[in-house]
Amino acid sequence: MASFPNQKKVVIDKNESAPFLQVNYEDLIAASQVLNFSEFKLFLYLASNRKGFALELSPQDFTEKFGVSRASYNRAIARLIELGYLRHDYADSYHFNTNRRES
Repeated sequence: MASFPNQKKVVIDKNESAPFLQVNYEDLIAASQVLNFSEFKLFLYLASNRKGFALELSPQDFTEKFGVSRASYNRAIARLIELGYLRHDYADSYHFNTNRRES
């Protein structure tokens, strides 16, 4: 993804044994049951990165590539945090896991 202002650093933490999209089947089903379409797009985008990879998540780039509004992007980030998929570390640094974590 390109570099844009207001990027968030996201480090991917997930199970090693996940094939292809690298998402455990049970985690994928669970996420699909609690996330709306925009939230699920963000979940899948983050899950498509390898474990340990640190990406710079840009709202502008994500909204342009995935056809969601900035408001939908912001709600998706908030929802993934609320459900424990994204854990805020400090400033604009987060950890993502395909398995829900209790906050």
